[in-house]
Amino acid sequence: MKRIVTTGLTLTVIVLLAACSSKEEKGSLSEKKTQLADLQKEQQAISDKIKTLEEAIQKMDTTANFGLTKQVVVTPLVLQNFSHYIDLQGKIDAQDISYVSPRGMGGQVRSLLVKQGDRVRKGQLLLKLDDAIARQGLASAQQGAESVKTQLALAKNLYQRQKNLYDQGIGAEVQLLNSKNNVDALENQLKQANEGIKMAQVPAA
Repeated sequence: MKRIVTTGLTLTVIVLLAACSSKEEKGSLSEKKTQLADLQKEQQAISDKIKTLEEAIQKMDTTANFGLTKQVVVTPLVLQNFSHYIDLQGKIDAQDISYVSPRGMGGQVRSLLVKQGDRVRKGQLLLKLDDAIARQGLASAQQGAESVKTQLALAKNLYQRQKNLYDQGIGAEVQLLNSKNNVDALENQLKQANEGIKMAQVPAA
């Protein structure tokens, strides 16, 4: 009998402990569910606030990017030209070199007098360059020479008159010497002018 009572008490204690344990576990689970629900509400509220702030910032700053996803657009597949460009550095070697010069600056080819395959000889004229400047230089040199010639003729006439008077004992020797120096200077100018004409005639020929 005593054994039966002991066994009954033991079973009662075990049942009570199991009930308390089950009650504690149930209470702990419901608390966790309540906490999870509260956190989810807080999370949703924070997400809404973040979204509102991002939209406001994007309206004020169009360059702001918060990792927003872009919509995917589908384009039909069709045949079309494909162009691709790349930047390269290189060196270009010309087969024929041509020098370009503005009109009137000389060196411009006006006409070619031979063609490819023609037989040429020494001294033959192959081409004609633009000689506008050379012709202008030649005309200017010729005008200058004519002006010096006129002045020289007048100086010689004056010198001869001075000499005739000086030979007759009229006039000073200084005047005669000045007239002679004037003639010599104009003769040198005429010589230089003639040299200039010769130089200008070389490219004009």
